[in-house]
Amino acid sequence: ASWAILVRCEHVFFMGQPLVTLEQKLQYSEDVIIHFKQDSALLHNQIFHQITLNLLGRSATPHHLFGNKFDESILSILQTQKKEQTGLFHAYLCQLILCYLFEKQRDAFNFARMAAKYKNSAAGLLAIATFCLYDSLTHIRHYSKATSFEKRHILKVVAANQKSMQCWATHAPENYHHKLVLVKAERHRIRGHRLKAMSLYDQAIAGAKRQGYIHEE
Repeated sequence: ASWAILVRCEHVFFMGQPLVTLEQKLQYSEDVIIHFKQDSALLHNQIFHQITLNLLGRSATPHHLFGNKFDESILSILQTQKKEQTGLFHAYLCQLILCYLFEKQRDAFNFARMAAKYKNSAAGLLAIATFCLYDSLTHIRHYSKATSFEKRHILKVVAANQKSMQCWATHAPENYHHKLVLVKAERHRIRGHRLKAMSLYDQAIAGAKRQGYIHEE
């Protein structure tokens, strides 16, 4: 029961449910999970609860996954204990999202690398697609400052993410096609194809709006 209610909250987070409503659901799920004494599920719930609070402006340092619900310093303990691999992935993913949104590029790049180390633990979860999106966007944002070697690596990472996204978009375009197109637009932008990029941006915005992904418009 604890994991079922948690996974539901994770899904509505990634699907872009209004944050005020989501925060209320996360608090309710936390109360239920505490009642059933499920510490692992509670850790995951608190990770998503904290990023939601950050995005609501209820954190002094919004780009840090730190506050009343979660303290990012616990991650080093989990790494040492080699526990909660999926929890580590979710935490680093949430930190990646925050740093990307608040334009902390160096931190976003580092958290993308950390999340990538643990992504196999989240295989089959909805979070993987969000990771591929933000991983690609973060790498592309770094492209203009990268060395020639780094640029080749960036394009390789983005191509691998896009290959996965293309597969998902083929089978579930409602959830993934706009993400695929957004990254395509970014790839054209860094290559100087401005008109093509603009057209793809418009397609990505329209697709996200049509499917209710307002946070990705």
